Amino acid sequence: MLLLSQSTTLWQAIVVLALIGIAISIGDIPIRTLIQENTDPQMLGRVTGMLGTASRGLAPISYMITAWLLSISISIGTILLVSGLVLICTACLSFWRLRGFVSAD
Repeated sequence: MLLLSQSTTLWQAIVVLALIGIAISIGDIPIRTLIQENTDPQMLGRVTGMLGTASRGLAPISYMITAWLLSISISIGTILLVSGLVLICTACLSFWRLRGFVSAD
């Protein structure tokens, strides 16, 4: 998102969005694999449902917040820049806190 906030032409945005899509795919597969390996089979449907709710169900809230920020004259570039920084900080904190969760077997 940091790169997307700084893109000034359509082709730059397309390249950045393609890279974001690839990164999401690379990250999503190991996460789903870990969830399936570490979840009780009887609870797998519930856990997967909660993951789906968390990833897709919160999108309308982000739309609402973004629309409000735009309405008070904050530029979309600034919104994307701050969102990207928050995402990076959250990811770093998560990796630091969960580094013992994943073990190399």
